Formats: sequence, C-alpha cells, structure tokens
Amino acid sequence: RNGDYDKALSIYNFILSLHVSNHGPVHELVASAHHNIGIIHVKRSASPNLLNSDNRNQQKQAVQNALTSFQTAARIARDSLGPSHPNVAVSLVRVGILLLQTYRYVEALVTFIEALRVRKEAFGTDVH
Repeated sequence: RNGDYDKALSIYNFILSLHVSNHGPVHELVASAHHNIGIIHVKRSASPNLLNSDNRNQQKQAVQNALTSFQTAARIARDSLGPSHPNVAVSLVRVGILLLQTYRYVEALVTFIEALRVRKEAFGTDVH
C-alpha cells in the first residue's frame, strides 16, 4: 500500500538524518541509507496504484527519486569506502537499471561499464 511506502520513507529519512548528524555527509552508513531510500522509491514506482495512467506523473517522479538516491549512494560510497568497493558497484547497477527503464541507453551502458570495472577491481577477473 502507498501508505506503507510513505511510512518507510519517513523512517529511512529519519535514519539518514541521524547518520548525517552522527557521521557527517560522507560516510558508508549515509550511502547505505540513500541506497535503501532508492529501493523504497523503486518499489513505490512499481506499485499498482501508480501504474495506471492517472498517476503516471507520480510514477515518473518515484523513478526519478530512486535514480537520484542511487546516484547519491554511489557517490558517497565511492568517497567514503573507495572507488573500488563493491557497494559502489551495487548502487551503480541500480542506476543503470533505472536509466534503461527511462530509455537512456547510452548513459545506462556507461554506468554498467563503470559498475563492471569496480567489480573487477574489487573481486578480480577470475571467474570460478
């Protein structure tokens, strides 16, 4: 239900404010909170009540909010954990998926390539 998403966003925004207050704006917990807020926005964008034509603008806004949250999470993870940390790649993959869904194919490809580069640096190139 939509109210559940509102409540979840309220809780995670409170958690985000606590992390920023306690650790500053560039910290792995701040990145994690932004990532989790992005997940809530993605789930909201796919909720049945936003998929009908009457709520199309709200659905697009939820997708944009998710994209912004994941981009912020990736940037803060890169700055706090380092450019080759796996959490950076996780948020970048989410960004790429949303870019695909919004028909921004070139940006999505660039983002996926960056996520792959990060994963290769973090885990190596050996496939087992």
